[in-house]
Amino acid sequence: FALAIESIMRDKWVEPVLARNALFERINDIDRRRLAHAFKQIDLEPGTVLIEAGEEHDGAYMVRSGCMFFLHGETAEADDQLESSDGQMLSVLPGEMVHLGGLLRGFTSPYRVVAATPVQLLHLSRDVFEPFAMRRPWIIPAILKFSRRPAHLQVMQPEEAYLWSADRTISLRSEV
Repeated sequence: FALAIESIMRDKWVEPVLARNALFERINDIDRRRLAHAFKQIDLEPGTVLIEAGEEHDGAYMVRSGCMFFLHGETAEADDQLESSDGQMLSVLPGEMVHLGGLLRGFTSPYRVVAATPVQLLHLSRDVFEPFAMRRPWIIPAILKFSRRPAHLQVMQPEEAYLWSADRTISLRSEV
């Protein structure tokens, strides 16, 4: 039953979100569905560091529930790679993707991603994505272009019209 629910979630939520991101909208419906089913769920507790600045990390992530903090410009080496931005921290909310550069070998992160609340993520592994990308060579330059943007512009968001399907509320538990 749980597997059937996960399959439905990928068909009704992940695949449409991918369809509304510039990088994946050029992929046909059948291939986009296959890609959506390649995402695997992981759960994180608040305060868990998902991606450390300056390190290579496998794959990309889509937030399913919860909130993550996207911190950039924290280290001197990361500051050299950044253009100026208004802030040093962004939130990554349900329906948004982070770390597309992780789909490419050798990409080192100029930012840090930390769970702000309990988070459910959908992880797209580099190893799963490589055969998909080999059949679509145009996608590699598109990912390179996206991952060379200033760090604060590397959170991929679906268009605003689709966010109705994502629960973007944050619930904090009070300590008693």
